[in-house]
Amino acid sequence: MIKSNFKKAAVIGMCCTMISSGAVSAMPRDIASNRILPSIEIGIESHLLEKQKEIDQYVFVTHVEEIAEAGFTVTHTGPRENYVEVGILPYDETNANYLYQLFGKEQVSVVEGIQAVTLPIDQLPYQSNVVIEDRGVEIQVNGRKIQTSVKPFIQENRTLIPLRGVMEELGAKVEWHPEERIVKVLTEDVNIELAVGENTAKIVKNINGTYKEETLKLEVPAKIVEGRTFIPGRFVTESLGAKVEWDSVLRIMKIKTNANMDIPSVEKIIDFEIVASEIIEENKLVSKWYQDNLATEGIYSLTDGEWKYILVAAGEKPTGGYNLQIDSITEVIPKTAYVYATLRYPDKGDFVTQALTYPHAVVRFHKGDIEKVQGDLVELQQDGDDIIQDEIGESLEEMGKMIPIDSIQEMKLYSLMQEEIKTFTAEEIDEIVNQLNTSPTYNGAYILMLAGNNIRITLEGGDSIQLTSYGFKDHVIMAGEVDGKHISYCIVSPEVGSILLSNIDL
Repeated sequence: MIKSNFKKAAVIGMCCTMISSGAVSAMPRDIASNRILPSIEIGIESHLLEKQKEIDQYVFVTHVEEIAEAGFTVTHTGPRENYVEVGILPYDETNANYLYQLFGKEQVSVVEGIQAVTLPIDQLPYQSNVVIEDRGVEIQVNGRKIQTSVKPFIQENRTLIPLRGVMEELGAKVEWHPEERIVKVLTEDVNIELAVGENTAKIVKNINGTYKEETLKLEVPAKIVEGRTFIPGRFVTESLGAKVEWDSVLRIMKIKTNANMDIPSVEKIIDFEIVASEIIEENKLVSKWYQDNLATEGIYSLTDGEWKYILVAAGEKPTGGYNLQIDSITEVIPKTAYVYATLRYPDKGDFVTQALTYPHAVVRFHKGDIEKVQGDLVELQQDGDDIIQDEIGESLEEMGKMIPIDSIQEMKLYSLMQEEIKTFTAEEIDEIVNQLNTSPTYNGAYILMLAGNNIRITLEGGDSIQLTSYGFKDHVIMAGEVDGKHISYCIVSPEVGSILLSNIDL
């Protein structure tokens, strides 16, 4: 009987194609121009990845029933040093030969698999494709967190905030007229009136003693949810003269007041067009700007003649299956264009490309008098309605789950092939562990595989912790035992993630 040389944890419901002790190499394709970007190599031969993909497609997608009828189960697949390992249960020569006849022996090794077990969701060693739960949106005014009685939420790419709490912080008086179902937000110079369910708002402004009334179109109306009234946060706060920024990572709506800020006169829809790949290729200025910013998350703008170009980039993602699109561009503040974009994640259970990708979109519009560009990139599940929430969690320190530095006996760095690279000094241990203890955790979905180096921490009493990466440098997977109890977290720590994915001597 052949047994795997690698320890594995198989969990019912996880896509076994994502269990891999090797990383992937990818040559992501430039979506807009259809060019091949520089390759990103993490350590697995491409022919092994192709072989694994062939096996996965056969055993997990197209011939599931035939495999079941053969009397065994494929528990995992994964590229090793020079072959693709396939785990099966039960293991015997007949079952192994069945797969060898299909895929050959030259690049394949069939081994005894690991019996899957059902674990409670909070005990999964790696939480892949976790069901997302609501964590809401945080509101800050001038850097101070605002506590509201109910959580704000996002609908149709717009943040809706509770009627009470935020407006008072901006010096506004709030009135609710239940008979007419009308909300009024009142200041000395600006009065805003919104009717629940209506897609228009009335704004009355006092300009040097003269009152001017405007009726403006809303993309999302005020609404009542579970007996509470919510209003479109950006529209109302910017109508009062405040500035709004959106932190897409921490999901924070940041409001800054400025007495000298211009008050917008109207929210104008800006017509835009998708930029064809030929335009990017033929324009040297646009092409360089595009290539310089494509792989880095952000919203970028470029003026070229009468055109204003917009690039929305989601940054590096661990797999394919992501879809980014620009939903609308509006002028809320005079001379400022606001871009609303959506990044949709792969659906749970999707069969996606095992490669690093860079979701993005490029559009342009006639610049007119637009001078500045701002925007939001909101993350959604692929079905388009469910919000990806509960992604950023508390740090280990905040949860009372800190790695005990005083109990660490040894901490070493190993390569993917388990070759020892170095032993960390006491100062390096303090720095790395403090990063892990104080950085936020990540509770979203991610691919289950190993890439790059790994760090092993040996604790007093025989406990140990292992730090690994799945190829995305911002995330560190921490698993092991502390005080005899199993722990497993994904930690947002680019500093430690860079060590795990580094190819240089430290």
